[in-house]
Amino acid sequence: MKGFGIAVSARTGPYLAFAGAVFLGPYLGFAYPWNLYLGYGLAAALLLGFRKRYAELVFFRKNASASALPWGVLAGLVGAFVWIAPYHFLPGLHETDSVFGMFGEAREGFDLNRFEPFYASVGHALGRSMGYVLVTPLFEELFIRSFLIRYLVETDFETVPMGTYTRFSFWGTALFFSLTHPEWIVAFFFSVLLNGLLILTKRLEACVVAHAVANLILILYVLLTGNSRLW
Repeated sequence: MKGFGIAVSARTGPYLAFAGAVFLGPYLGFAYPWNLYLGYGLAAALLLGFRKRYAELVFFRKNASASALPWGVLAGLVGAFVWIAPYHFLPGLHETDSVFGMFGEAREGFDLNRFEPFYASVGHALGRSMGYVLVTPLFEELFIRSFLIRYLVETDFETVPMGTYTRFSFWGTALFFSLTHPEWIVAFFFSVLLNGLLILTKRLEACVVAHAVANLILILYVLLTGNSRLW
């Protein structure tokens, strides 16, 4: 049980640390957006501490094959379109945000215009971007598509081969991912895409790459258009 507990903690701890910091940070004196940075810092520290436990992230190992990574890049491009296009062409879709995500509270976009002077805006943009591209894809994919999707197949999740398909685990994780994001409609389809990618490649790092690519494109879109509600 000790080894099992560590395996679970390694994949749930970073996710829960980030979520806890975001929701509890303001009560501890970390006002927005500092609660985000606190969450990224805690998650990154746990990811680093547990790094040797992530056998499924083989691209961190020497001589690892990169054959699945092009699929990850392609899925990231498609995923970015799935996430951005509905809001770009249907601005009123924002009215559906947070129906389930964030306990029904209105989404607070990361608006750089609120930060003064200019160098503060640049600093916040860099901090938010680094967390969004380098940290979030790791802790979300480890939790959703390494732990949860396999745990819904078998409690001893490490015995379940990566990319194993059951209807319950596939759609259950897609629903969970959807309900934990304010943009719950597009989040559902994004999660379906990444679940399909995992089944196709059997490689978690393909999902991490896809998630990172999609987040990077989303950041570029926000910076170019000023539509800060999307991040």
